[in-house]
Amino acid sequence: MTPNKSHNTKPRRGRTARLLNQILVGTHTGDHVQLHGAIVATLELYTIPDATNLIFCPALARLAHTPPSADRARAAVRAHLAAYTTP
Repeated sequence: MTPNKSHNTKPRRGRTARLLNQILVGTHTGDHVQLHGAIVATLELYTIPDATNLIFCPALARLAHTPPSADRARAAVRAHLAAYTTP
């Protein structure tokens, strides 16, 4: 499967909202499969800057009122970003 990382493709709002929601739900419920699946899907569908701006930062902002959840999500995103940027 080839990731869709074209800068010319405008992200669809529905897909962006679903991925963001999956990160939130996976974090709040402790469903690591859902959380990590949403992060991986995001990184496969978007460039890292787009993923960060459209999904990761908004998700973390919405989790700010629950620091333990925000910390879990931040750590998961950070780990996946490291894997995607390691040569």
